[in-house]
Amino acid sequence: MVTRPMIKLSGREPKVKPLGEKLRRLLCVPVLSLAGYCLAPVSSALAVDVEYELRAGVSYSDNVGRVNIDEEDQVIATAGVLLEVSGESRLSEGSLSLDVDYLEYLDDAFDSEVLPRIRGQFTYKPMPGRVHWVTDGRVSQARNNPFDASTPQTREDVGKVSTGPQIIFPIGNRTRLQAQSRLSATFYEDSDADSDSISGGLSLIRAISPNRGASLNASGERVEFDSDQGLSDFERYSLYLQFTSEISRGSLSAQIGANEVHADGQTFDGTLASLSLDRQISPRSSIGLSINQSFTDAGNFFGGLESVFRPGRESSIVPVRDPFETRLVTASYNYDKGRVNLTATVSASDDDYESASSFDSRRLQGTLSTRVELASAWSSRLLLRYEDRDFQTVERIDEYLTAAFSVGKQISRTVFLGFEYRLEDRASDANGQDYTENRYTLQLRFSPRR
Repeated sequence: MVTRPMIKLSGREPKVKPLGEKLRRLLCVPVLSLAGYCLAPVSSALAVDVEYELRAGVSYSDNVGRVNIDEEDQVIATAGVLLEVSGESRLSEGSLSLDVDYLEYLDDAFDSEVLPRIRGQFTYKPMPGRVHWVTDGRVSQARNNPFDASTPQTREDVGKVSTGPQIIFPIGNRTRLQAQSRLSATFYEDSDADSDSISGGLSLIRAISPNRGASLNASGERVEFDSDQGLSDFERYSLYLQFTSEISRGSLSAQIGANEVHADGQTFDGTLASLSLDRQISPRSSIGLSINQSFTDAGNFFGGLESVFRPGRESSIVPVRDPFETRLVTASYNYDKGRVNLTATVSASDDDYESASSFDSRRLQGTLSTRVELASAWSSRLLLRYEDRDFQTVERIDEYLTAAFSVGKQISRTVFLGFEYRLEDRASDANGQDYTENRYTLQLRFSPRR
């Protein structure tokens, strides 16, 4: 067994970045997305849809610091805005989702904070179907130390922006060669793991039939860190086959190949594999299954996440300068009957870091959520989530339980009033790491789209 060198957890000694740099990086995603709309040729007649929501509320927590001794209660004033912009024309298309909350801790338990959840994407098509330029970015939050409870002191903003061309060369009626390149930047509010990367990929794609396709794909990426803290830059290469098909009442996608990482004079290789299956099993219900195994890193993993995280539900990435191999299996079930919706998800993952072995972990998670539209404009929601995370190297197990119930009423066409109770509980075999928090929230939402 190879002994892996330990690296310093960047979140324990955060690098203090100038306020101007923080604001510049935080705003880069919406600015780039909106700039894309403005730069689109007028002749392309870009049609833009805009929706927004304004929020204001107040919360009470009986343990805002999430500790197991000397719990401190707190009243929190909140304000938020949701802005969704989308547009499409012959030469361009794009979308921007900006969901931001401001929290003011009225008894000064913490400084005020802003919780950003931003996703922007813009594609300019000077030659539609042949030459595209794609810009994509997102900003959310992550804990800078996975062993600490999630609080304003342990959360930080994290974002990624990428841009580059995509070129398609038709070869006959069913085959095409696709080449793409991306310049990317990943940034953290505090952690010393900011990086830039350049990547490229080449795909030979074949349409087997109108509903089936196969491709041979090769890609490479070089990641360079902004500062030198004893961990070298690294390169990652992948070669794999992909098959996609529409099946009876569903879709199937599979990948199989190999990937390789070169870091600090060492080479790590492994299997790249994925399977994704979605199927409608009845007019009102569907199931999904996904299996993934690959080498990745914190920035690349964050960039691949599709979720825009809600307050208190930050990204699960660990902001360290280290590639890791991840294995993830997820199964889901969804039932939708108009006024009643139920979703159940079970997942298991295994993360294996190449150097930062103290973060090696296995995670088992289950989530159940329901939404019921009641009579007289009332509605209710229920959320239950359990997570078991085992850090094998440090021999620590954390168990998380989240339970939330909300009820609300549409008091007018544009105004919604809601109340939520949320329980956050952690049981840990590490000394002094257990906590329980009860939080009550009353919120008013205004949205002209209703």
